[in-house]
Amino acid sequence: MMKKYLNTLIIVLSAWGLAGSVSPLQAQDDMSLFNSQVGEQLAMVHTLFNRFKPCKGELPHERKMAFYILDAIYHNSSLPPQNYTLVRDFMSRRLMQVLADMNKPLPSGVSARIYKIYNCGVVVRTKDVTVAFDLVRGTGLGGEDIATSLGQKKRTMGYIDTDLMQQIIDKCDILYVTHRHSDHYDPWVLTRFAAGKKPVIHSDEKIAEVYKDYDSVVRARRNGPWKETFVAANGVKLETFIVPGHQSLAYDAAGNYLGQLDNNFYVVTLPDGTVVAHSGDQNPDGHEVEENQEGLSDMDILSKSYLAGKMPKVNVFCCIIWARYLNEMVDAVNPDVLVPMHWAELGHEVPTRYTLGEWLLSSRITHPYYMYTWGEWIDYSNKNNN
Repeated sequence: MMKKYLNTLIIVLSAWGLAGSVSPLQAQDDMSLFNSQVGEQLAMVHTLFNRFKPCKGELPHERKMAFYILDAIYHNSSLPPQNYTLVRDFMSRRLMQVLADMNKPLPSGVSARIYKIYNCGVVVRTKDVTVAFDLVRGTGLGGEDIATSLGQKKRTMGYIDTDLMQQIIDKCDILYVTHRHSDHYDPWVLTRFAAGKKPVIHSDEKIAEVYKDYDSVVRARRNGPWKETFVAANGVKLETFIVPGHQSLAYDAAGNYLGQLDNNFYVVTLPDGTVVAHSGDQNPDGHEVEENQEGLSDMDILSKSYLAGKMPKVNVFCCIIWARYLNEMVDAVNPDVLVPMHWAELGHEVPTRYTLGEWLLSSRITHPYYMYTWGEWIDYSNKNNN
């Protein structure tokens, strides 16, 4: 037991740049030493995640340490851009495993397999249809104008290789986009769906203007929650309950109110009856008032009393972990399983990249949850299938 904890201490110290197998005397400079250590640490994390698979609730010691190593790397001010290639290679190794798994049949008894791609990007795979939410390649290093570009460039800066993302897109039948922020909306990804005549459901008027010539790109926005059926590229019908809301309040440096960004909260019923919800960055703080006919705030709408009898029973809820009223929102949705999202988004400034430690300290979630990372997946089995 003592040996295990000593090994862990060495790993964590290494992640913070205090230990490593390459001595400073061997390194040409501090950055080459740092790069060498980061490469070794990412390889260790890859191995740990493969050996100790996602599990419900409390993380085993080894998985927790792997998360803490990634937190240390992703919160170092030298990243990005110095370690861009190392992280990109790490992401490629992770997602190649996802693609290999997507080429295999789903195991018997599995209703839905939920893959994490990057940030809030998830792919929900069933035997009948494969549904994507908020797929992005990662634009933390810059990229095209997300509001005006069709994203035709073959290569732009991103943490996920474009060819790998294209292979993921090829496996999907429909894309839901919650809102127009670059860590949730990637114009290149949206254009590739549209070029393949695969439906894209989104919330934003600017996206609607840019993609007005694409029939498969549909803006879904009303003045209150509603149900609508969308048809995936393979002909499968998906009943979708949509809760319109906002990403958050926005103010300038002088404190002037700038408005809110439209965000759709999607609740999708899959063909076998399994229900998956995705919050995007819906972040009600109780002060904003949505422009709906009932004069209700986002917080009012995302409440037990309002949603009762309107929203289907949610089985899997993919939810941002930094929402101001996270516990209240989770209680209102009341899922069987919670999938925390928006951990360590590299497009954010370092201080606002949410860490596992912050989640463990701040969360009072009582619902079952799976804390897992990019390039991993969990299974949900709907007992109604049996």
